[in-house]
Amino acid sequence: MLLDIEEDLSPVERIADSQPLPEEVAVQQDLHDTLRWAIDVLPPKFRRVVHLRCWRDLSFAEIGRLLKMSETTAKTYFHRARPLLGAALATSVQSASTS
Repeated sequence: MLLDIEEDLSPVERIADSQPLPEEVAVQQDLHDTLRWAIDVLPPKFRRVVHLRCWRDLSFAEIGRLLKMSETTAKTYFHRARPLLGAALATSVQSASTS
């Protein structure tokens, strides 16, 4: 059945569209906004490290240099922020499901 449909398509129509669907874009934007909100509610010392790691994709050594802290401290702040971030995201999901 699918092969019959593909045979009816022109060569241009057979080219896969690599662009996401509007619904996929909306879901991605919602996820992005939720993650940004969860990072924003972290304590400031954790927030900076998580922001640089997640949005700027910096290494812990780069984060340490930028924030004038050791690489180990940057790693520690990031790993201590993870449960707080998870709790914030769980709260966000819970409040979204009740509204």
